[in-house]
This record gives sequence, structure tokens and C-alpha cells, in this order.
Amino acid sequence: MATVKKGVLITSGNWWKHLRFTKRTFWKGERQAGKGETKHEMEDADAQAEGSEPK
Repeated sequence: MATVKKGVLITSGNWWKHLRFTKRTFWKGERQAGKGETKHEMEDADAQAEGSEPK
């Protein structure tokens, strides 16, 4: 890591070390949003099948 201190561009491995938690948080949010969206779509489809208005 001495090259980082001297101003040399860092390797992709070093970027991963610093950004891994941000990436994990981002993708976790994306997965949860997808699950929620799917749940709402299924509720709307069930409501339309029953002939009532969706929530």
C-alpha cells in the first residue's frame, strides 16, 4: 500500500476493499425493493381476479 501513499493509482483490489460494504448495502436494498414490488403486483393481480379494486 506504499504506492497509494505516493500518489500512484490504486489497483481494483484496493477499491473493492473500500467499497465492498457500500456495494453490499446497495444490492441488499435492490433485492428487498424487488421483493416488495413483486408482492404488490401479486396483490393487484389477485384483486383484479376477484373483481375488486386494487389497494
